[in-house]
Amino acid sequence: IDTDAQLDGEDVLVLGCEDGTPELYVLAAPTLRELTMTLQRLVGPTPLPPVWALGYHQCRWGYRSAADLERLDCRFRAEGIPCDGLWLDIDYMDGFRVFSFNRDHFPQPAATFRRLAARGRRVVPILDPGVKREPGNAIYEDGRAHDVFCRNPQGGEFTGLVWPGETVFPDFSLPEARAWWAGHVQGFAARGVAGVWIDMNDPSTGRVDPLAMRFARGRLPHEAYHNQYALGMAQATRAGLAAARPQERPFLISRSGCTGI
Repeated sequence: IDTDAQLDGEDVLVLGCEDGTPELYVLAAPTLRELTMTLQRLVGPTPLPPVWALGYHQCRWGYRSAADLERLDCRFRAEGIPCDGLWLDIDYMDGFRVFSFNRDHFPQPAATFRRLAARGRRVVPILDPGVKREPGNAIYEDGRAHDVFCRNPQGGEFTGLVWPGETVFPDFSLPEARAWWAGHVQGFAARGVAGVWIDMNDPSTGRVDPLAMRFARGRLPHEAYHNQYALGMAQATRAGLAAARPQERPFLISRSGCTGI
């Protein structure tokens, strides 16, 4: 539509897209139920969650240790309140390094999670995509060895500034990067983690402009995959959970997403 043209007072809807041509789907149905079914036929139905995921979960910022989880468990039992999930925000990590536990707070995380699971409490920790850019950090070194991080326009590692400080980001547009992340999630889940809360996957890059983050080993601009970044992280995370426990329905929740995630 020519926005400079005279519209003669008519009501118009202008659709645009920052990168490429937008794809428009118009869905119509006589009832909300039928409209929902129509959308599901287009994007796919939501997978069934595990039954425990439908119960009450306790989640707030500040829980960071095995002692915190044990206190919650005792209090819920004392008050007779059913609770199926206990969630952990970023403070459980070692210096906010992804896939790590602070040893002072979680000296034996697997044993703690097994003990809580026996009482019906599943533990759901947060995972961020940002990997601390630090020589000697095992996750960072492994990601470099597999060449799975997003690049900047100069061809080097795109570096953001989030919770751990300087951070690099898996390029979830690459199948090999998704497989790499899934492998680490599988090992993480093997320690007794019941589900995963994936966060900061807008992607959030702190004070650094995300538009400098490029995909497909630098071949694609940021706009080409920005809206799908959380989808790629979710796909990889779900694959890791399914590999760790193939007989169970995976549970994860994502801060960001696109239609159909």
